[in-house]
Amino acid sequence: MIQKILNYVLGAIFMSLAWSLRGQFGHLKGALIPGAAAAAILVLLHREELWRKAFGWAVLWSALGFSLGGDLSYGALINRLLETNDFSLLLIYFSELFLKGALWGGLGMTFLGFSVQETPFRRSDLILVAFLGLLWFIPLGVLEHESFDLLFYGTGLLIMHLYNFLFKKSRMISLFGLHGISGFGLAFVVSVLLLYLGKRGFWGYGWPWWHLRDQIIGIIAGCALVSAFHRSVRLNLFPSPEMITPVTQKSGLLFFAVMIPVIQIVSVFEYWLFELSRPFNREMALSLFCFSLFFPALILFLMKGDESLLSEKRLEHVLFISVMIFSWLLSAVAILKELLPFGPGRWEPAHTFFIIYSGLLTLLLPIKIYRKA
Repeated sequence: MIQKILNYVLGAIFMSLAWSLRGQFGHLKGALIPGAAAAAILVLLHREELWRKAFGWAVLWSALGFSLGGDLSYGALINRLLETNDFSLLLIYFSELFLKGALWGGLGMTFLGFSVQETPFRRSDLILVAFLGLLWFIPLGVLEHESFDLLFYGTGLLIMHLYNFLFKKSRMISLFGLHGISGFGLAFVVSVLLLYLGKRGFWGYGWPWWHLRDQIIGIIAGCALVSAFHRSVRLNLFPSPEMITPVTQKSGLLFFAVMIPVIQIVSVFEYWLFELSRPFNREMALSLFCFSLFFPALILFLMKGDESLLSEKRLEHVLFISVMIFSWLLSAVAILKELLPFGPGRWEPAHTFFIIYSGLLTLLLPIKIYRKA
């Protein structure tokens, strides 16, 4: 029971951190963060070596799936919802909000399910992803028909599950996809409902915890992911080992600990240089930019040509160090993004939670990773 509670605590903390960090780095690039965190949560909760080795492949697929949801913007919808008292409009807005959350989480966790499926990975799986890429990229990216994003992403998600139902028959894909749809849809609705009631004084007038929308979404979504994990354990499901190779392992680890942080660091540096109109210490910005690249570069150097890092004895250490770099470095960059040009007056509650969450992961994650049996 204690381990099960710890699983939910870790899942809620890590996804809450990841989802709130996402909001600091933009829609598509920022959405890589909860996708990578979802894969990390899944494999770190398992003790079996096969799951730990599946981390690299899972990160690549999960980050791709969640980044697709970055097209599903919901800020304007929430603003309209908060401003209305019309019950019929509220039902429509909350339904649309649930749909956007369900599609975002459904895409992300379905892709995650494909990466850890218990059935053999087929060439047709990649053909399906390529077809969906065209289905989404041409009308939404090239033709810019973004008003149809719900239709195209919903159709794509339906095609993935029909393909699995008719051909793959993977319980893992269905399990994670359904938990993503229900969990993220519920997370979006509950977090905004709490905010809606708080705006109208329902929770009193103390500290406005109900404004922590992204953190609440992450907590509920993280619990949904852990619930899918526990269900996979009860069904005795394991990822097919054929895609677990040194190449996929190393590629995923490098993507998690190096590429994702570097992508966010570069986006913040571009924000400092090209988007800010006010002057600030650009030399300090350049110094911090170069210093922040040290930690991903260190991982890159340590993993260069060293397959022993992927051995059973050392993989746990690599995963823990990678998560520490991922959480602390991205938290620091997210905080400095506003504080460096605008000063300490731009400190916000989300920044405090970045530190709290990263600290809790540092304290609690070793209990899970290094526990015996």
